[in-house]
This record gives sequence, structure tokens and C-alpha cells, in this order.
Amino acid sequence: MKERDSKEHGYSSTDDDTFWIGREYTPPSHILSIGSFKNCLKHYFNLFLISHETQELILQLKGLDAPQYHQHVPRVLLSTALDNSGSFDITIMLLNDLLNDNLISKSCIEFAFIMLYNRIDELSKDVPNVLNLLEELVECAKGSGLVDPEIAEALEVFARIFNDAESLKKVTVAVDTMIDEYFVSQDLLELQRSIKELPCPEFHHQIVKRAVSMSMDRKDRERELVSRMLGEFSSDVLSCFEVEKGITMLLMNVDDLVDDIPKVTTYLTWFIARAIIDEALAPAFLKKIPLNPNDLGYFIVSNVEHLVNMKHAALRLQNVWNCESLKPVSEVKNALKKAILEYYESEDMEEISRIIVEMNVPDYHHEVVRRLFITVIDKKQREFNLAVEFMKRLIQHGIISSFQVQKGFQRIRKDMPELLVDAPHAETVFQDLLAALGSNIQPSN
Repeated sequence: MKERDSKEHGYSSTDDDTFWIGREYTPPSHILSIGSFKNCLKHYFNLFLISHETQELILQLKGLDAPQYHQHVPRVLLSTALDNSGSFDITIMLLNDLLNDNLISKSCIEFAFIMLYNRIDELSKDVPNVLNLLEELVECAKGSGLVDPEIAEALEVFARIFNDAESLKKVTVAVDTMIDEYFVSQDLLELQRSIKELPCPEFHHQIVKRAVSMSMDRKDRERELVSRMLGEFSSDVLSCFEVEKGITMLLMNVDDLVDDIPKVTTYLTWFIARAIIDEALAPAFLKKIPLNPNDLGYFIVSNVEHLVNMKHAALRLQNVWNCESLKPVSEVKNALKKAILEYYESEDMEEISRIIVEMNVPDYHHEVVRRLFITVIDKKQREFNLAVEFMKRLIQHGIISSFQVQKGFQRIRKDMPELLVDAPHAETVFQDLLAALGSNIQPSN
């Protein structure tokens, strides 16, 4: 097994525990992969929907010789059935036959429904009426005794929260937008405000799930921001139960993620271990997850248990994303405010340029644009001219990118309603600033 690059993440290559930090799952070459198993099963099921030959599908399933993946059978069948709404009755009949042949368990069927409901936000993008279809499927399953009444009732309660596709879509878009904005601004207070304004607190676990999922397609910087969010928001903005539920959903779905995110097992291991160290998750959480020993999620949990119990775990895992230089937002804001006010006093453009470069926060340069504007709202023409000249210099010398300038403008536009309360002329000052900067750096729509 390849050891993790010790320089990249700041650990000594001689340390016996180093390899655990980056340990990834590699299935034995002779074992059918979970992805191949699901593709074969989906193909057999589509043939079954035409032939209705139950025994033929059972023989094909046994022929795959992969009983370690049988807990995934109900999820694959039910997910595929959602694309063939006329097949619900025959799908439930097939699940009954598989249950009677001891190829699957009732708990696997119930869990499959729970996982589908927890993925409503994703499923609704491809199947707009997914809620109605799932309710119909649950009724069929309940009538056949495959789902206990209390499970069905819990799913119905969840469905009532999002009783139409449009409301679900709005909440999903709102969550993705607030997370994207947080990745840009790094502002935990703004993210906290956005979460509290979310109309459906029952959706908070999805914030955890989406934040972790979205960061896995980004860089270590975004993953560090999500870890900080979980640590800072635990017990206050996000309850322990909500964090647990979001992480559990990811663990249960990790087999579906591994094809798109090859390092998903490593990322989730680090996220969970860091969350435990930051007290966003309790160590006992690892014992509560209903995982099969053949699941990738089980492998992840085993890795986490080792990591949190290794020597100096807190110190090592605190910088697992290698982002020590990621300064707290409050620190960056205060430093920028102080530097800009000093610039208005000294008019030393070289000095403030040096300070901003040495702060080494290129992903946060949009705050420079925003802060320059806010500090001149109530200033005189002299300070306004200094702000314009300095911003031109930042752009011309490549100190701040056009992307960061645009982000700064977007944040000003977003904050404008609040700014107008205390400074009714803020919009006029903003338009004057844009005009003074010139058409080559106008804000995008």
C-alpha cells in the first residue's frame, strides 16, 4: 500500500501511523467490484421488467457470486423502478421473492427506502415527481408487508416537509448556494445566518451532506472550511443528531460515490476523524452506524477508529487538510480594515500593497474590494480618489485577479439593502466607484 506524501500533509515518513492517514480501499482483483455488480443487476432487472421471469433473475443474481453486495439489491431495484413507474407492483413482487429465498433481508428493503428518501434532493433533479412516486412505492411495499407501518409513517412525515418538487428544488438550490458562497467568503457568521433563515430546519442534515460532498470535488482549502464549519456549528447551529445523520447518509452511499470520487474513502475518513477531534461527532457514533462488514463505509469507520486512537491524534488531525495558513475570517477582516485606514492617513500605496501580498490570502481578495467600498461610503472625495487609485493599482499589477474583483462587486451588491439602512447614499457611491474604475472591470450580472 502506497504511503501518503509526508511533506504534503506535514507528517514524518518514519511514523508508524503515517500510512493510516491516507489509507485507501483497494478491492482484491478477483472480487467483483460494487460498481460492476450494480450495473449487472440493473441490466438483469431491466430484462426482468420485460420477461417477468423471476427465477431467471434469481439465477443471474446467484451467478454473480457476490453475496457481500446483496444488501444493495433493494436500492438498485427501487431506484431503477422509479424510472419505470408502471413497474411498481412487479418490483415489489420480486423483492418478496428475493426475501423468501433469503437473498435479501427485510431490514435491507426498509433501509433502501430510507436512503431513497434521504436522496430526494438529488433524485428530484432527474425525476421531478419523485416524491409522489416514492409514496406510491411505499404504499405497495407496506401492503405487501415489506415495510413496517411505523417506517412508512416516518417516511410520510418526511415527505410532507417537501410536499411538492418546487419547494424541494428551492431548498436544495438555497443550500448549494450558501455553501458555494461560504467557500468564497470563508465567513462562518454569514453562513450561520443563512442556515438559520432556511425555511426547513428538518433539512439541516442535508447541509452537512452537501457541504462534505461539494468539498470533495474541490481542494483541501474547501475541505478545511467544511471541517471548521462542523466544529464551529456543532451543538449550536447544527445539532449532533443532524451532523450524525448527514455523515451517515454519506457512509451509506459511499459505494455509489467511489467511481466519481476515487479518493472518497480517504476524504470521508479524514472528515469523520477530524469531526470527532473537534467534538462535532461523539466517538460512540462509530458504533451506531448499521454497516455491513463488506461495505466501504465499514472500511472507513475502521480507519477512523484507528486514527482517533493513535498517538497525538488531536495534533495530527487538526491539520489533516494541510491548511494552517487559512486564517480566521475575523482576523483577515480586521487586518484589512486597519491597513486601509492607515493607507488613507499615509497615502503610501507601496506599503499597503506589500501588506496585502504578505497576508497571503488570494482567495479572500474580494474582501479587499468590499472593504475599500465600505470604508469610503462616509468619507470625503479625497478618500474616494485614494480608494479608486489603489484598486486600479491592485488590478494593473496583478495583485488581485479580475475574478476576485467581480466577487467583491457581487458581495457589495448582495449587502446593499443592509448598507442603505445606515447610508442611504451607498448606491450612489457604488455607481460612482464603478464609473471611476472604468468599463474594463464592470461587475458581471
